[in-house]
This record gives sequence, structure tokens and C-alpha cells, in this order.
Amino acid sequence: MRKRALLLLTAVCLLSAALSACGSEFVPSGHLRLNGKDVETDWVIKLDGEEISADEYRYFFMNVAHEYTYTAEGEYEWTEADNEAVLGAALEYAVLNKAMFDLAEGFGLTVDEADLERIEDTIKETKAGFGDKAEFIEVLASNYITEEYYPTLLQSTVIQEKLSEYLTGENGVYAVTKEGIVDIIMEDYICVRYLKLSPDAEGSTENRDKMAGFAADIKATEDLITLINLYSEEVTMKNNPDGRYITEGLVDGELISAARALSVGEISPVVSCESGYYIVLRLPMDEGYIAKNADAFIQTYHNQVVKELLAAESADTLVEYNEDIYGKINVWDME
Repeated sequence: MRKRALLLLTAVCLLSAALSACGSEFVPSGHLRLNGKDVETDWVIKLDGEEISADEYRYFFMNVAHEYTYTAEGEYEWTEADNEAVLGAALEYAVLNKAMFDLAEGFGLTVDEADLERIEDTIKETKAGFGDKAEFIEVLASNYITEEYYPTLLQSTVIQEKLSEYLTGENGVYAVTKEGIVDIIMEDYICVRYLKLSPDAEGSTENRDKMAGFAADIKATEDLITLINLYSEEVTMKNNPDGRYITEGLVDGELISAARALSVGEISPVVSCESGYYIVLRLPMDEGYIAKNADAFIQTYHNQVVKELLAAESADTLVEYNEDIYGKINVWDME
């Protein structure tokens, strides 16, 4: 499943007649589909006592579910593990969406009257682009949005934009120049290149054993680069002499710790992390390369800043589940 950028948690495109449908069936406002039936509910979960409605939860849930890959026949191949993953990710997005509002409020950023007027104008203009109201609602539904939830979603977009500008805009709290980002990267990051294999499935040691074999080959030949180009599951590592610049928070803790322990030019033993198995080569830092790609490094830096702020804001969120509803939610019925 692909992960979304945290900075774009709840962004929604302004709908138009050209918007393509995702093939979802319309579910009336205030309803979820459970056990093949539309079930009415006022809320699905509460976050610090704040109710998350059926409309809002379904939007998070279905957008997560839609990120899964279709089979050649155009169908999803769902498993119980997939269902649990979608439930977990939907909850994570709901928690982070609330954290975004809370973080913005802490900085004095809110949806004001002028914003509400612009949202109202946007909705009117969007509706006017459709043949009739039914077509408008149909396109909303194809994107897992109800007419009632649409204004709230646009408010989320306003808050996201304000928070982004406040934190990372030209005059933002974490604004940084191209010269400044070079100093940050040179001081806080390290450059690596690595061979990666995915974690083993439960009960299997296939990739762990492969990495042990690769480690033995490297010990004999000192040639990690050839193995990376041939076998690494992270494509960006292949044929990439520039490597990747990493720091705490960008990769698993075990990986960054192992990489920092290396001297330049040194190769690590197999590193086992939640995200997989690694053999790491530490490369020298290239200040000229960093300066040349300053814009990309600034974006990475800003994304990491926002990720850490949202994580801190959401860390103590109290989650309460609607016991009559939540345990019955699954991708088979909802899809």
C-alpha cells in the first residue's frame, strides 16, 4: 500500500465535470455499509471526545482502501490482514487530520468568515459546472464524499494551506534558504547506498537467508554495488552513485543507527528493521550535489518537520470506538 505525504493529508481537488469516477456506490449521508446493509450511525470513533461522523470516517477508509492495487481482472484481492491494515490506516489519517486542526489552532490559525464565504462560493461554482444537482452528488460519491461532508473537507483544505504557509512558506517558522539547507544537510544527515529486501512473511526466513548469503559474498568480494544493482528492492538505489541522504525520522531507527556507526566507505553487516533487511555502504557527503538539489532537500526537510509536529500533536489522542459499528467495518461491504 502506498503511503501519502503527511503534508497533503486531506487535500481534495476542486471537482469538475472532467473528474473521473472511481466506481464507488453512493452511500447516503450518515450511513455505513455493514454486512451488506446501509446502517445509520451518528459517529464511528471519537478522538479526545470529538465525534468522527460516518461521512468523514468513510472518506478516510475508502481512500485508504482505494490505494490498493487492482488485479488484472479489475478486482481487489482482499485478505483479513489487508482489512486490518485499512482500518489502521484510516484511523491514523483521522487522528492526523484532527492533529492538523489542533496544531493550526495552537498557532492561531482557524477557518474565518472570509474562508467560509470562499468555500461557499467554491461549492456554488462547482455545482454550476454540472448539468444538475444529481450529477454533482454522483461525482462527489464517486470520490467517497457526501454533499454534507464536502464543506467540511474544504475547510480541512483551508487549514492545511494556512498551516503549510505558516510553517514552511517563504516567511514561515521553518523557512530555509538554499544556502541554509546545505548547512542543515551537511550537519544532520549522512549519505548511504544500500541493498534492501522486504521483511519475510510470517513463518518464512527466505529474505533473511538471502541477505546472509549476500553478506558472505560481499565479505569475499567487497562488491556491494553489483548486488545492489542486481537485487535491491528499492529501485532508487540501483545505478545511483549519489546515494540517499538520511537522518533520524526518515528511515527506521535501526537503519540510521547502523549507518551512523560506519566510517565512510565501510559496509555494514545485515541490518534487520521493521521495513526489511539492509546491507549499507556509507558514502562521503557531496556538498555540491546538495547545493544543486537544494529545492528537493528543502521539500524533504519541510515534510519531515510537519511529520514530526503532527506526530507530537497526535501522540496522546484518546480514541473511543462505537462498539456497535467499528468491529463490523470491512472492505468487502464498504467497497
